[in-house]
Amino acid sequence: MGAVGADASTQTGQGIRIAVLDTGLDLSHPDFAGRSIETKSFVADQPVQDGNGHGTHCAGIAVGPAKPARQIRYGVAGEAELYVGKVLGDEGSGGDGGILEGDGGEIDLAAPGVDVLSSWPAPDLYRTLSGTSMATPFVTGVAALYAQSDPKVRGSQLWEQLLGHVRPLQEAQRDVGAGLVQAPGAVTRKH
Repeated sequence: MGAVGADASTQTGQGIRIAVLDTGLDLSHPDFAGRSIETKSFVADQPVQDGNGHGTHCAGIAVGPAKPARQIRYGVAGEAELYVGKVLGDEGSGGDGGILEGDGGEIDLAAPGVDVLSSWPAPDLYRTLSGTSMATPFVTGVAALYAQSDPKVRGSQLWEQLLGHVRPLQEAQRDVGAGLVQAPGAVTRKH
């Protein structure tokens, strides 16, 4: 949370909708209890219940609560509305057409992706994972915070906010894009 400045932001994601298209969600996870969550499975013969864990982990990063049941804070926009679409089966795979159409082939922003703690299906409840799949929900959560901070900022304007508020990194731009995404209120360098 500190790396992207979410812990310093006054925004919570309230009133903003976030969709997580992945392996589903552990619907019994205590950190999501009592929340209104829209779900749908697009995988034949599989319920939205996450039998893999990856989707639960990504959802936790993007919208996990500020005060989880048994862990430190791991969610960026804890008051955002959550929409879960199970597009990958419990084995973690699915059709690549839609996924590839969304990747764009270049790196625009960096976000944490190594040893990231988040929610996981029971009985574990929490797990640390690494990969670009962990970085993506950080950017999504921060985007929700910017969207909440100004109701007029949507689409390309929202994208410009994300690109314009980054923490520069030493790595080559081809590897980290504009820099490390930063939440509203975090100390950043505007481009």
